[in-house]
Amino acid sequence: MQEAGVTQKDLEKAKELLKKEDLYYWMMMGSLVVIAVWIVLKAAGIIQTPLWLQLLPYASAVFFAGTLAQSFRILQGDVRILKTEMRDVRERVVRLKEHTKHTDNDMHQMKRELSGFNADTAKKFSQNLPD
Repeated sequence: MQEAGVTQKDLEKAKELLKKEDLYYWMMMGSLVVIAVWIVLKAAGIIQTPLWLQLLPYASAVFFAGTLAQSFRILQGDVRILKTEMRDVRERVVRLKEHTKHTDNDMHQMKRELSGFNADTAKKFSQNLPD
C-alpha cells in the first residue's frame, strides 16, 4: 500500500504504537480503579490496615502519574511525526500550485489564440480539410 506516502512499515509502526498506548491507558485506568475502590472501602470502614498498606493508593497515584507521563511522551512523538508529514504535504501543495500555475498560463494563452478563431475562420478551416 503506497498511497499518499504511507508504506506498510508505517502502518505496522502505527499499530505497534496503538498497542503500547492501549497498554498505558489500561494501566492508568487500573490504578485509578484501585484508588477509587480503596477510598470507598476505607470510608466504609471495611479496610482497617496498617500504615504500610495505607500507602497503596499513594503508590497507585505515583504509578498513574508515571503512565500518564509515558502517554504524553508517546503523544509528543506522534505530534512530531504529524508535523513532519504536514511539512511534506505543504511542500507537495506548493509544487502542485506551481504546476497548475503553468497550466493556467497555458490555458490563458490558448484562450487568447482561440479568441481570434471565429465562425468564418472555422468555415475556411473546415473547407481546407481533406475528405
